[in-house]
Amino acid sequence: MKTLICHNCGGELVRGSRISKYKDRTEQIVRCLQCNSEFDQYSGEYYKEFIDNFIFDKDSSVLEVGLKGSLRNTEYEIVGRVRYQDESAAAKSTWDEWVLKASNGEFACIIEENDRIYFYQEYKSGSINISKSEQKHPSIEFNNEAVKAIIPYTGRIVLIEGDIACKAEIGCGVQFYDFKRYGENYTLKRCNKIDKFLSGERLLLSEIINSFNIKKFQEASNRMNRKWISLKQEGRIYAVCMVISIILSAYNCFGGIPIKGVMNSKKVLSENLIMTGDNKVYESQILYGTFPVTEKDKLYNVSVGIADKKFSGTDILSFRLMLIEENRLIETSEGKTDAASLKDVFDRIDALIKPVESYAVSGYIYSADAEYAKEFNFAVDESGKYYFYLELFSKDVIDIDSIIISMSKKDSSIYYAITAFIFLLLCGICIKYSRYYKEFTKNEITDVS
Repeated sequence: MKTLICHNCGGELVRGSRISKYKDRTEQIVRCLQCNSEFDQYSGEYYKEFIDNFIFDKDSSVLEVGLKGSLRNTEYEIVGRVRYQDESAAAKSTWDEWVLKASNGEFACIIEENDRIYFYQEYKSGSINISKSEQKHPSIEFNNEAVKAIIPYTGRIVLIEGDIACKAEIGCGVQFYDFKRYGENYTLKRCNKIDKFLSGERLLLSEIINSFNIKKFQEASNRMNRKWISLKQEGRIYAVCMVISIILSAYNCFGGIPIKGVMNSKKVLSENLIMTGDNKVYESQILYGTFPVTEKDKLYNVSVGIADKKFSGTDILSFRLMLIEENRLIETSEGKTDAASLKDVFDRIDALIKPVESYAVSGYIYSADAEYAKEFNFAVDESGKYYFYLELFSKDVIDIDSIIISMSKKDSSIYYAITAFIFLLLCGICIKYSRYYKEFTKNEITDVS
């Protein structure tokens, strides 16, 4: 190993340590045995002496000098490499700059730092100027627009391989100014008083492997890409299911699944019969059904309304609606199904000891009602065939054919809301892991291999 010489006196340099300015730890330095000069991380001598601390993992990249490939429709060859150490970092904090030379002689570079890869090209279509004010941190004027003050940092060169554009040696400091503008990455690099302005974008490791045809990692990369595509498609399916669940939840809040056949069969027991009393009132009795109710312990919505939106002079319509199971009605009527027998049953229904109806509701429809209908919700205990028995009371003769009864099943919107939330979680998991497989690192594909 070559002996390092002090540039102050020519004496020999050796490793040493001292109490750091923070007083809570020691720090490594290089010390001259002759003049006792000390060189810390802000000097070139330090990096020449402790170079092994920064390059022990230099072979961990998938890239190497001599590789050829195509990026952004341009053929490149990797002709050199420079590794930098952040001068202000107390521990190892390095990044690699791979120098690319195009077939037309132009240069570009790939920056590899902390498992992130960026592709930078020289930016020629704009102007840049660093302010020379006395501010703590300089500001940059880019294309005649001010960029807020940024903090420059210095990278110390700790490794040089192949040909590099800047003539430098180990320990040389290069100043960088990084900033973003309109979503693009920009950096100003100052080496030996020579400025180079670059614009860049992030690359995926899979792009690098495919662009430079690095066969050693090709199979593992393809496997990760297939997994990424699979998870992305799975996430889309979960997203569609989530949207469907949200739609069904909303639908069940405001609508339902219609029960078919409610009004397919109608038996008129009485029509506009005048009831005795001081006030003239007309009574009508209609039996609708049967119709199937296939699911028990469900919530159902029932609507009673008038189809033609007219009361024929009637200001108010009173009604009573009963839901009756077929077997109960047959048992009560002793199997008689003619209109006269059924009317007799319903005329004395309120006096029966054992209720016939499964559910009963009374209501009014006013001429001022916008929808000319009333809605009710109830639960059915048993599935089977059912009737609707309807009693109507009005001050005028009414057309019983204008009466409409509808019934619909309302599934719980909470169920669909919970389902939508589950699909949201599954979609989020797929997005998270698909990003993992999309943005995999070299260590991860090494594990896969």
